[in-house]
Amino acid sequence: ELLASPPRIAAATPRERAVLGYLSINCGICHNADGPLAEIGMHLKQPAYSTAEVNAALRTTVGVPASWHIPGGPMPSHRVIPGAADLSALMVRMRSRRPASQMPPLGTREIDALGLAVLARHFNLNLPEKSP
Repeated sequence: ELLASPPRIAAATPRERAVLGYLSINCGICHNADGPLAEIGMHLKQPAYSTAEVNAALRTTVGVPASWHIPGGPMPSHRVIPGAADLSALMVRMRSRRPASQMPPLGTREIDALGLAVLARHFNLNLPEKSP
């Protein structure tokens, strides 16, 4: 039955499905509607065949003010601003390996270049050469 109808995240395009899957698996463990970070309202967990709102991850991320401020950036910072990687807190934090700003905060030493590339293509972001 799973081969005939595999579980899939509902999305408008294959690229959007890849982005939602990446955010759900890599970020949704902490950033979800039920965990200790629920109060910040960034719901990236997107289970396959979920009855919850399909685009909660995008709705709570794109164009939404961030609780973390990009150092030296305009106030307020935003989680994702399409077309502006340097102004997108999510991208800045994913590119950082500074303990005070990196995402994920623990267990990583390397920047996930492939994950960043998938997100950058979807949100039409040009990533700067230099990481913060």
